[in-house]
Amino acid sequence: MRSRFGGIFALWVFFLVAASLPGFAQAGDQTVLTTMGFTPVSTPQKAPDFRLPDLQGNSWEIGKLKGKVLLLNFWATWCAPCRQEMPSIERLYERFGDHSNFQILAVDLQEGSKLVGSFLNKNGYRFPVVIDSSGDVATRYSAETLPLSVLVDAEGNLLGYKVGRTDWSSTTVLKGILTLVSN
Repeated sequence: MRSRFGGIFALWVFFLVAASLPGFAQAGDQTVLTTMGFTPVSTPQKAPDFRLPDLQGNSWEIGKLKGKVLLLNFWATWCAPCRQEMPSIERLYERFGDHSNFQILAVDLQEGSKLVGSFLNKNGYRFPVVIDSSGDVATRYSAETLPLSVLVDAEGNLLGYKVGRTDWSSTTVLKGILTLVSN
């Protein structure tokens, strides 16, 4: 009986210490991610850093977004599911656009800024968009199918991936994001 208690205590101490380490996805976070339709990252790892320009010529770097939960959405104007989810990304941006702990960044895959800018203006989308003209960033994030959404925690660690169209304004997604930004 004593060794059983010692084993349980040691396991409890391990989880208590591990949960406080950066990059350790807590079971609650994994449940939130799964409920949102994401596949949680099994091994904690830093999100690949990048520097990409937005349509105004400003440079965005993932390292400068530390302290915020980041939603990266890889997309293209020719991708029908991407175009279908854009209105809900705009609603999510309207909901969280100025939230100090959350950032949306749409990453257009290998299209010109003139085409992308025209598409965004025509549809009234205001969320931040950067252009991955070489496709290098998409490759580093394994964006083989579009749309691909990636969540990164406030410490810069990958949380999970989701392939396919998402309703970003659904109650489940909104609750999930609120949970992740309040951790």
